[in-house]
Amino acid sequence: MRLKLAALSLMGAAALLASPVAAQDTTVLTVPMADPAGASVGTATITIGAHGLVVKLDITGGIAPGAHGVHLHVTGLCLAPPRARPEDPAPFMSAGAHINLGENSHGIFSANGPHAGDLGNIYIPDTGILTAEFLVPGIDAATLLDDNGSAIVIKANADDHTSPPSGGSGDRIACGAILAP
Repeated sequence: MRLKLAALSLMGAAALLASPVAAQDTTVLTVPMADPAGASVGTATITIGAHGLVVKLDITGGIAPGAHGVHLHVTGLCLAPPRARPEDPAPFMSAGAHINLGENSHGIFSANGPHAGDLGNIYIPDTGILTAEFLVPGIDAATLLDDNGSAIVIKANADDHTSPPSGGSGDRIACGAILAP
């Protein structure tokens, strides 16, 4: 009896190993990231899967060392017009608000948070070179690549994960438009 059970167990394990596993369909987008002057600061590689995104940032320079908030915004437009007066729009305001799939508040520490587009902070070392990866469950291709796309935005300061509208992270210092291929 034991030999039969062992044989059946081995046959079951062999069947599992031999059965094909369906590969998940994914879309991979490479998004150039630029500062307000239009200079490259690196790229974001966004892999869109059935259950969310993987966002990989490759920062190659041009962003000051220290902590910086990173968010996904609702509009794929990264305009940085010159500011002649303080009341003129700040750079990258064209990217709109954070992606928010419900009536959530900003930040993981907010009672009704977070926004789906609240990614967290990156920490740029003195070399200015950084690779970071964020897992973003819940955002799908339809949301990210709707008729006006979306954007990935890096802020001047750290996100405190609480304060509205963007965690006290300050000005938008780098932006990349995420548009359908």
